[in-house]
This record gives sequence, C-alpha cells and structure tokens, in this order.
Amino acid sequence: MKTRLCFLNVQPHCLLVEQPGGFATAADFHKFAANECGFTGITMPTGFLDIDKAISSEEYRDDIQAGLVNCGLTDGLVRMEMHVIGMNVCVAPYRVKRCANFIDDKNFRTMDVRSVEAKAKQEMLRAIDASAAFGFKYLPGFCGGRGFAAAMAKWPAWPKHFPAWVMALLALKWEPILEHAADKGVTVTFEFGHPENDLLTGANFCTFFNMLSPKAQKGVGINADASHFLNIGINPMPHLKKAAETGCKFSNHMKWGASVDHGDGTASTYGGWTEWSKSSTTFFTYATVGPDWLARDYYEFLKNQTRAQGDDFFDVVYEGEDATILNPKQAMKVGAANCKAAIGNKPFIKLDGVVDPDDFVMTTPAEYENVALVYPNGQCIPLEEWPGGPFDQAFDSPLKPWILLEMTPTETAACRHLLRDTGHEDEAEA
Repeated sequence: MKTRLCFLNVQPHCLLVEQPGGFATAADFHKFAANECGFTGITMPTGFLDIDKAISSEEYRDDIQAGLVNCGLTDGLVRMEMHVIGMNVCVAPYRVKRCANFIDDKNFRTMDVRSVEAKAKQEMLRAIDASAAFGFKYLPGFCGGRGFAAAMAKWPAWPKHFPAWVMALLALKWEPILEHAADKGVTVTFEFGHPENDLLTGANFCTFFNMLSPKAQKGVGINADASHFLNIGINPMPHLKKAAETGCKFSNHMKWGASVDHGDGTASTYGGWTEWSKSSTTFFTYATVGPDWLARDYYEFLKNQTRAQGDDFFDVVYEGEDATILNPKQAMKVGAANCKAAIGNKPFIKLDGVVDPDDFVMTTPAEYENVALVYPNGQCIPLEEWPGGPFDQAFDSPLKPWILLEMTPTETAACRHLLRDTGHEDEAEA
C-alpha cells in the first residue's frame, strides 16, 4: 500500500497565489509545495475545476494531471472536495444568505431555501460524476444541516426528541445523493464537528447511518479531522472508533486543535448543539501541539482503516486551514514535516510558545482546568474554571422539532415515517 503525502489546496492557495509574499502563479505555488515541502499530491475543492469538462473531457482531466506532475506533484490530483456544496444540501432558511453564495454567487440573495437545496443536490451529483470520471474513490466535505443553525439561534431549550428529528431530516436530504455515489463507486466522506453541520460525534453519525437505505450506506463515510474533537478538549479516537462500527470508509485531514475557549457557555464555532460550553476557536498544524501518543494513535487508526478498506493508497492529507493563523509557508512546511514524521515514526515538530503539549489534550471534562488559552501574541495563561452556561440545560421546549427546523409538511411526514422505520417510535410521535 503506497502512502501519498497530499495537501488541501484551498486556504494556502488563496493566501499565497497572487498575494504579497506569495507566488505569482498557481504553478509556482505547486512547485513550492512539491520542492520545498515534499508534497506528492493535491486535493482541490470543486470550485477550482470546470466540473462539466471534468465529467465529459478526458483531455481536460489529463491536462490537469500533467500540469501538476510537471510542477513536481508526482501523484497529481488525488481527489476533489465538496465542502461548500454539501453545506447547502440541508440548510436552515436563515442561513441561506450566509452559505448559498457558494453555489450561486449571482442569485443567492434572492433564492429561497428549497431552491438552494435543490441546486446543491444537483451540484453534488455533478461533483460525484466528476470524481468518478477522474477515478477518485472519495469526495470529502460537509453535510450541512438545520439543527446546528437552530441551536445557534440560542433557543433556551430544545423541543423534545430534537436530535433524532435533526438526523432524520439530514438522512432524508442526503439519501438520494449517497445512493448515486454508491452507483458511481464514490464514497462521500463527511467531517465531524464542523460549524453549521449536524454530524458532530461518532454516536450521531451512527444514528444518521442507520437511517439511510442499505444502498446509501455504501456511498457514505467519514473524513477524519482530529481538530474538530481535539479543540473541544476531547480525544477524537472514541468518536472515530464508534463511527467505524458502521463499517463505513475513512478519508482524512491531518490538522490539530490548539486551544479551548469556554466563552460564556453559549454557542460558538465548534460547540454544536450537544455540548455548548465546550467550544473552540483555533487550530494548528498537525501534531505541533498535544502529546505524540495521540498523534500516533490517530495516524495508525486511519492507516489501519485504509488497509481494511482494501485501498491501494493511503492518502495523508495535510489541511492548510491553519495557514490562516500562521505564516502560510511555514504552516505548509511544518505540516508536511509532521505528516512525514507520522509516516516514518519520527519525532514531531512543536510550535514554541503556543501551548504546553502535556496540558493540551484532555480525556475528561475534569481536566479542563489544566488547559492553556492561546492569545494572538502566543502568550499562554491559565483558564478560569467555567461550569457551563444556560444553554447546557436539557429542558424541553414546547415548540415541536419540525417547526424549529422549518420543515415542510412533506418533509415532516417523511421524517416521521423514517423515525418509525428505524426504531424511534417515541420520537416519531412527538
């Protein structure tokens, strides 16, 4: 099984190509990634490609690959990513103006949520077709969702059985897309715990997975990104191992969380609608913070999953999202070096003055008082204990789930039927 060292193109590209201190052309940037950092492949968001040509033209696909290989990226393009498209497959009506510009930047201000979701579905189907034409097995990205956005509205309590209804609606929206992916031999892999998405833990992924048809289950998997668990002070391994019980496939992003910000107990970036006071704001280059054993466990878990999947390649994909808070060139160099360190079982590079590695990763909430908060100047100070905010309370709201989620009567009836079929009778009768 060959290991390919790849990077996600979007954030470093936007910060470096045609930017001060960056590179004049994308080709120059790709040469830097290959020659200065040691990357062998690249992943690109669908927006960086002409999807129609990717589907229909072998010559276009060959030209893309040849251009990257000529820059030194010997493995070329290894997969596309669909984060911003997937965000709109299931989206809250009051999030349309925030998210829909990614699928229609000219008309999104006047689009209603149903037309946004319909267009996102069609774009997802095209992205799957393009992935299949390239011969890519995985298409990572976001699931979107209405539950997180509803929770972000800071309701003082949730309706009874709210989480089950959230998962049912998500399954309703994604099932036909995932069935199409299965037909095309493509696995759509979702990231956990990302803002404005409803798949937050291994447990609720299992709930979502079990609500899908057997065919759709063959088209869905996990894009493992440890930062979305590490940065809320939780070891990611139990979440990923729980999801692995479904038998789903895994892709990966190698990126670490770097701070815990308890805030005021209300919603924040990665808090989701399950643990409001455990929120985070920052992430860093893979393995630069936290104990080495956890980075090793994470890497070995993903490698073993890839082996079990029967893949010919293990793609270690460094995500340059942390380039937004570090010098992007340094972030890419250190990220590549630490990914290679994981591959070769070598020591990791740590970022001096960011956080004490021994204090960073917790396994229980009781250890929160040992965490350091990272300030922009790199200074570390102890966090004061915070017991949680009012939105951690598990009180039931009199509002019905389908009203909070702004579902249509058709969606409501379909979700009620799905809940009954998957053993959620009490939730179905809410």
